[in-house]
Amino acid sequence: MHIRTYPLGELQANCYVLTMGTDALIIDPGDSADFLLELVSREQLKVWGILATHGHYDHILASGEMQMSLDVPLYIGQKDVFLLKNSKKTAEHFMSVKPIILPVQGMEFLEEKNYKLGPFSFKAIPTPGHTPGSFSFYFEKENALFVGDVMFADNTYGSTSHRYSNRQDLERSIQRLSAFNFAIVYPGHGPSMVLQ
Repeated sequence: MHIRTYPLGELQANCYVLTMGTDALIIDPGDSADFLLELVSREQLKVWGILATHGHYDHILASGEMQMSLDVPLYIGQKDVFLLKNSKKTAEHFMSVKPIILPVQGMEFLEEKNYKLGPFSFKAIPTPGHTPGSFSFYFEKENALFVGDVMFADNTYGSTSHRYSNRQDLERSIQRLSAFNFAIVYPGHGPSMVLQ
């Protein structure tokens, strides 16, 4: 599996495009649907789904347009759906953009289990705290762990300053992820790191 990182948008949220040949999986498409759709078209990729580590607008704003263009599901934690519904208002406030409203159809709620989407196999792990519906994704064969805004390479952790955040939940999530010792961690912002 090949992992490409694209820091997208004003907040430079990491979008990950995972490929095996022409099969693709997209994690956190950010706010750059045009860029990603052009990439998919140019490389003639078959996208099996869009995974959202959490529902903050800087990570999922492009999801609706991509779903409509590619007819693929969005996988997201059910407890973060309220953030999707607020993403238009939040993006307009912080970024002065008017995004496409995310479609409700084609949404799959993540559960703690193993998934197989096309050739991609991974485990979805609930990691609440930064948001109540945050999930991390572990690809065992590649020892790759996609954590969104749970933790970052500079030893900092996701903000718990939002009214819906919970510091104790975040600490438990970080403790849970520490079991994946020596995994390569791909965060929502900044460089990757090895978990030690």
